[in-house]
Amino acid sequence: MSKPDGGCAFPTVIKRSKSVNEPTAIREEYYPGMTLRDWFAGKALPVCWVAIHKEAIGVPRTVSHTEIANEAYRMADAMIAEREKANDFVPKATPYDTSGSRGEPVTPA
Repeated sequence: MSKPDGGCAFPTVIKRSKSVNEPTAIREEYYPGMTLRDWFAGKALPVCWVAIHKEAIGVPRTVSHTEIANEAYRMADAMIAEREKANDFVPKATPYDTSGSRGEPVTPA
């Protein structure tokens, strides 16, 4: 089972004309954008960088970028877990996602 990703952070619907011959005929394309987990990890990254690189007892610690990224995702997972505890405000799907799944392009009927 995969980790909860929090859903789409920035879903977008783009309206395009169906063809050059029919400029008034519009189709909607759904793009889910990044996940909320990715967004939270990106926001946590500077904090992780500073916390891990901070000197402890006068001895600098050498860490890899992978360690820092892993810590950012651990923080993101913790934020999503806290959001899910108070699930009364957590959206389960976007308004355009009529299939009930996330991450798949859906064209509204």
